[in-house]
Amino acid sequence: MSTIISALDLGTDKFVALIGELVDGDLEVVGVGKGSSAGLDKGIVVNPEEVARSAQQALNKAERMAATKVDSVHVGITGAHLEMIEKNATVSISHSDRTIRQEDVLRVLDLAGSVDTKPDRRLIYAHPRQFFVDGQGGISDPIGMKGKRLDVQLQIISASDSSFDNLLRSVRSLGVTVASVVPQPFIYPHALLKEDEMDQGVLVVDFGGGTTEVALFSEGKLEKFRTLPVGGFHLTRDLTVKLNADFEEAERVKKECGLHRSKEGKFMQGEKMLVQLVAGERVQFDKKEITEVLSSRIEEIVEMISGELDGSQLPNADPFPLAGVVLTGGSAQLSGLGSFLKDNYDLTLIEERHPSQVEGLRDIIEDPRYSVALGLLKYGTGKRKGISLLDRDLDAKEKSGKVFQILRKLLGKFRLF
Repeated sequence: MSTIISALDLGTDKFVALIGELVDGDLEVVGVGKGSSAGLDKGIVVNPEEVARSAQQALNKAERMAATKVDSVHVGITGAHLEMIEKNATVSISHSDRTIRQEDVLRVLDLAGSVDTKPDRRLIYAHPRQFFVDGQGGISDPIGMKGKRLDVQLQIISASDSSFDNLLRSVRSLGVTVASVVPQPFIYPHALLKEDEMDQGVLVVDFGGGTTEVALFSEGKLEKFRTLPVGGFHLTRDLTVKLNADFEEAERVKKECGLHRSKEGKFMQGEKMLVQLVAGERVQFDKKEITEVLSSRIEEIVEMISGELDGSQLPNADPFPLAGVVLTGGSAQLSGLGSFLKDNYDLTLIEERHPSQVEGLRDIIEDPRYSVALGLLKYGTGKRKGISLLDRDLDAKEKSGKVFQILRKLLGKFRLF
């Protein structure tokens, strides 16, 4: 028997819909569709109707390819409006045999999940980072273990209430159920990362069109994430100013030239590229000038990333020694970017990373532009540790900011561990 799973990645440069078929535990991609990111501005919904139209366009294409209709989708979101807090809590184990039971886990989550939110914030995701039994940490499922004390570290994600509500309305207007809404940093482990990398420390840099997502993992868990308000579109806009060309022509120049270098690793001198100006005139530009514009913006982005890591210098600087940096996203395909980063920042760059245990359309699976959507599909198979807090079954009184109330409602529907 097969199960259809669908994912909708609402990125800052495009929307991607994927449809997968799960048969005996094997996931195969059977449909893909793309739409523009109209209606979003750096992850914030600014026009719900345009978001709905673009999402419908992507979903329709995927359904036609898969020759099926979907009734529910897992939605991935991003943006600077996402915030993460971490809450700790402790309970005593009072049973005579000191065996930890589900009711004990619920009690400790109850304490950790008591969060007062601002009126303009919405709790959207919770993830038990780890449990401790009598001080021993690193435990993902304490049920059945023996101890006197149980502690939990609970990661809670909130979003802009108005933007999140508009997003849900836009997607539900397509006639589908929103099965879950997952913040992008919690998708990366399903899409790109290996357990040993997450244990040692790994940085994901998702270089999109309108933003760059940065997620740091250490000791097997997400440590922090940030959304930087710069991406590939900003490189293109820099070229429009330098070349006096329109956006489409500047995008062509960016893709064709890239961070062009000689075999010796230096920017090439004297090599020209023909560019059409806004006025219609065609002018020759030195490729060295073009690459200097692009490299200047890349250097700025790297500095911003380093600043978000508490001032740590990349790579392998305390307190976060890194197994490497996973570079993904559509703008990560900029020609010469990997070599530029390795040469100038001595990075251990993990490139060509594709989601594992996914079959089907190889050109999609091996394309970094689809890595988040593929991770969402894998999330949809049920192999996850976090829980999406859609609170669609709660009344107004229960939407007061207490995560545990939502967890208790949904515990029977989702695997928490």
